[in-house]
Amino acid sequence: MVGGTPERTKSGLQAARSRGKKGGRPTKKEDKVEMAVK
Repeated sequence: MVGGTPERTKSGLQAARSRGKKGGRPTKKEDKVEMAVK
């Protein structure tokens, strides 16, 4: 079962998208990104 992980992830995200969910990491706010860079 080692070889099928990327395919499973993609199909899971696609299924979630069809249900109306976004998936993935939450987007960061711009001011927080600038503060982290400094």
